[in-house]
Amino acid sequence: MLRPADVLVVPGPPPRAALELRRDVFVIEQAVPPDLEDDGRDDDADHAIVVDDAGRALATARLLDPGYGSASPDDRRGADPHLGEGPAEPSGVIGRVAVRAELRGRGLGRAVTVALEHRASERGLPAVELHAQVAAEGFYAAGGYLPIGGRFMEAGIEHVAMRKELLPGLRWVRDADGPALERLVGTRIDVVIGLGFDCAIALDVSAFVALHDHKDADVMELMSLYVAAVARRDMRITGRSVWTKSAGRTGL
Repeated sequence: MLRPADVLVVPGPPPRAALELRRDVFVIEQAVPPDLEDDGRDDDADHAIVVDDAGRALATARLLDPGYGSASPDDRRGADPHLGEGPAEPSGVIGRVAVRAELRGRGLGRAVTVALEHRASERGLPAVELHAQVAAEGFYAAGGYLPIGGRFMEAGIEHVAMRKELLPGLRWVRDADGPALERLVGTRIDVVIGLGFDCAIALDVSAFVALHDHKDADVMELMSLYVAAVARRDMRITGRSVWTKSAGRTGL
């Protein structure tokens, strides 16, 4: 059983050993065209890797941020038509999960995936998504991923889009939340929204944070945070969880 410390997570570009393992698994073993495997996005990703004492990569995966769910459902489907009608919230995208053939079934794939889930949480992302090969759908389902679209072909291999919630219930405010937000905030929510805040809420409007986007300085300013009394003992919606989800979108 690997410990978290056994998995190295580094920003791109990925180590050469990780690229060599991906080539062996995807290009040589699975006959994925090299130009599809090397899509030019590695430099903008975080990479998880497990290496042996000789420096060989035993397993690797990558995390892209932001994911497909940054806008409306229509925009989201436009970015990736395989994602269906799922939630249109910001998400990390895990991919390029590769394990050396002779070591499969020993938990290495789960280790690098979990490491990137933790990295996504650190970035304030409430969920991660991935394109799972249908043969591996059960593997990801056991790790908490749920299908969010139909099956499709990618690089000649049947896939299914899947999503795992990291901060369940945490999402951007919606127009329909107005009455509940008024009860929580205790003021006219149209006045709050009218100040030009970007807002995030959690767990059926149990918490609310308002942020002002200083676009000229590329920072966000925390303006107000509300957590309902009945929810203050719920570790899922501490001020930190609501704040980091929002702050993660801009990199304060």
